[in-house]
Amino acid sequence: MNSLKPKGSYAYSALAVAILAASSEFALAQIDEIIVTAQKREEGIQNVPMSVTAISGDMLEDRGFQDPRDLVNIAPNMVAYTTRGETSIAIRGVGLNVLGASPAVAIHIDGVYQPRASMADLAQTDVERVEVLRGPQGTLYGRNANGGVVNYITRSGGDEFGGYLRGSYGDFDEYRVTGAVDVPIADRLRARVVGSIWERGEGFVENVIPGQQDLDKGSSEFARVNLEADITDNFTGQIIASYAKSDGPINFFQSELPVITPFSQPLLSDPALNIPQEPHKTAANDPHSWDREYTSFSATFDWDLNDAVSIKSISAYQRFEDFYQNDGDATNFSIAPLERQINDSKTFTQEVNLSFDIGRINGVVGGFYMTDDLEGDLLFRFTNGIFPFGPGGGVANSWPEYKTDVLAFFGDVTLDITDRLTLFAGARWSEDKQDVTQFNQDLTFLLPPGNGGDVTTCDETNEFDSSEVTPRAGFQFDVTENSNIYASYSKGFKIGGLNYRTGCNDSYDSETLNSYEIGSKNSLLDGRLILNATAFYYDYENLQVEQLLGFAFFFANAPEAEVMGVELESVFQPVDQLTINANMSYQNSEFKEFSNLDAINQAAGLQDLSGNPIPNAPDVTANIGASYVTDPVILGGSLTFRGDVNYWSRRQFREFDVKAGSQEGYALLSGSVTWNSPEENFAIRVYGNNLTDEEYKTWLATSSLVNSRIFAYGAPRQFGIEFSVDF
Repeated sequence: MNSLKPKGSYAYSALAVAILAASSEFALAQIDEIIVTAQKREEGIQNVPMSVTAISGDMLEDRGFQDPRDLVNIAPNMVAYTTRGETSIAIRGVGLNVLGASPAVAIHIDGVYQPRASMADLAQTDVERVEVLRGPQGTLYGRNANGGVVNYITRSGGDEFGGYLRGSYGDFDEYRVTGAVDVPIADRLRARVVGSIWERGEGFVENVIPGQQDLDKGSSEFARVNLEADITDNFTGQIIASYAKSDGPINFFQSELPVITPFSQPLLSDPALNIPQEPHKTAANDPHSWDREYTSFSATFDWDLNDAVSIKSISAYQRFEDFYQNDGDATNFSIAPLERQINDSKTFTQEVNLSFDIGRINGVVGGFYMTDDLEGDLLFRFTNGIFPFGPGGGVANSWPEYKTDVLAFFGDVTLDITDRLTLFAGARWSEDKQDVTQFNQDLTFLLPPGNGGDVTTCDETNEFDSSEVTPRAGFQFDVTENSNIYASYSKGFKIGGLNYRTGCNDSYDSETLNSYEIGSKNSLLDGRLILNATAFYYDYENLQVEQLLGFAFFFANAPEAEVMGVELESVFQPVDQLTINANMSYQNSEFKEFSNLDAINQAAGLQDLSGNPIPNAPDVTANIGASYVTDPVILGGSLTFRGDVNYWSRRQFREFDVKAGSQEGYALLSGSVTWNSPEENFAIRVYGNNLTDEEYKTWLATSSLVNSRIFAYGAPRQFGIEFSVDF
């Protein structure tokens, strides 16, 4: 039998905790170190002088992780959630704050940059490992990596025929089927074919309006073909083709009771108005839909010129189509339904890098190019009219062309001064050029009331150009053979641009972040305990924030902010049967200079927000988990018991430090029991997520249309069973 799962990899995340040694009847174990490519060259994770968390594909499957939002359970100081159709990831408080703008945590799949935040959800099947790099990665990764990088490395084909099939079914009529097969075509040619389907037939969110669909449900399909060839003994090629499709009312939000104003009084004072205040309930009367389609082709070639120098080329083309509509007011009245929002993007990227390892010096130099073409439109329709629009009026914005060209050159070098002291330094020069054509209209606009007509508010093309140099430098010192310390400075940036959903030439500036970090990595107790610690300080400029005013999201830049914190990570394997992982982080964040207007408290005027915490930066995050494998107990097979607890302290969703705009601290408990057959080729796993049925918000914004806060809740308690077979 041929199992496709890699063996002996564990998540390197977590706080060291005092754990007594197990009794001597058990065999002592060592933790196998994961090999990562965080610095675009293979090295043990404990030797990388930066904050990196890595988790193997086996551990992802054992813990039931399915998308990027699950990574918060293993990486400290990380928040992930879905915001109106886009996956948002924040690391150390730095993340996606502006809808439609570039993500601040860059996601790469097999070395290919994902320019749209939504792309992160669609291809996370059958992965070898995931690497989470915390802190700005402006040198090797560059564009929009000021918060960090998430690297997905998918599994490659094997030299023997084999595969696996995995299926699960859970509450809410949710099922998933995933399979992969290795196909050796010739001595130097092999393929891996992967496919999966998913469906949730019953929504997590109940619609209280009879005859209307429940929300937070849907379906998806995914396929990938990975073809690898050893063209010569020192020249290899890999071609990967991926396709993903998803649809259904998977995205939703709820609303607080509105604050009545003179403009909204006629609609919002109607006694028939229904705005459910219970979690996971809605009164959405307008259509909800979220249809996405993703196609990707990449070609990677590796050429070892000799034992010391190699060249890698990564070429990729990606097409992403997105259609979205929802009940834009979260009520049973058609106040402001989003009739449609369409995005269609085509992206080509090319990276070439040269790696070298000559004596005491090694490093990477290279270049990156991207051209991205985006087009789309959105339409809000006001069936009953809302001042200053007449009945049937609306807001129609279109961006027939949003073209972005990126060019970058980078280099990063490590020098071993002695056998114990290493210096490293690097820099990247990046240039972004954006051309945006906008055509926006107000439909049936009242000029004055009673004289309806369409008014064109924007019809022009504008440019936004930006260039940036992002360096890094530091040192690493091996205190002992198994312990080291490091210190580094690095700079990252997140590109600004033009807000294509509002008025003409509405630009916002690029973010920049200067990071200072010190850390220590340790392998203790004869390799049975990994214990890492990090302290960091961020000097943050032009942090991008958004504000929903009327029917459009407006962007603003906070001139100055800072974040500082500490992180502790550990994994402990006292005996072969038991693995304990835990982490804890503490941080403090605040705006140093920023003033803004609150959309639902405009009477307060421009507010000074200095001293307020930045959004999505909880002071404390922590988790602890344990896995125990028994001796054979049932039909000659072993049982694996797994439990995890994850905690986040209060998190502000917006820049205004008010309790109603935050989520108070909460903890999530999950667990599973897995039976493995004696041959380890068949398994049954019973699992439960959010076992205490915690009710918690994952996202919050404000809407001046209904004068309230709008938000979404996380998934409720869910039980399920999974079967898997290797062949």
